[in-house]
Amino acid sequence: MIGLVLVLVTLYLLWISYRQRQPTPLVAIAPLEARKPDLEDEATTAADLPEDEWFRLAQELANAGDFRLAARALFFSILATLARRDVIRIARFKSNMDYQLELGRRASSLGEAPALFNRLALIYESVWYGEHEANVAVLTQMHAHQERLRHAVE
Repeated sequence: MIGLVLVLVTLYLLWISYRQRQPTPLVAIAPLEARKPDLEDEATTAADLPEDEWFRLAQELANAGDFRLAARALFFSILATLARRDVIRIARFKSNMDYQLELGRRASSLGEAPALFNRLALIYESVWYGEHEANVAVLTQMHAHQERLRHAVE
């Protein structure tokens, strides 16, 4: 009798083990929607998206007529570019002045990059924190400086 109980228990344990080895079929669910960072939130940083996504977002916002937020997205694209090239390290606690100082420490190897970033930061801050109006001309100027900066750090 004890032998029969042991055989039944063993068979039961083998059946459980076999069942656990079979892969559970995955059920398709709706893909997650990419969430856009809140550009109005001061806690949003350039590290929240890659540079090309920031640039695409800047274009979308400019096309929608929101030039102020487009300028912020474009500036974040610039910061993300510099971070990807290991010129700066993005951190929530850093100000644009911190990034300028970081670039300044590497000035000898970066050519005109620190001066270009300083101009970009001034334009961005005058729009984001100041009273200057963001418009197509401002975004065009920022983009031109961005392209020169990108070439300077390559």
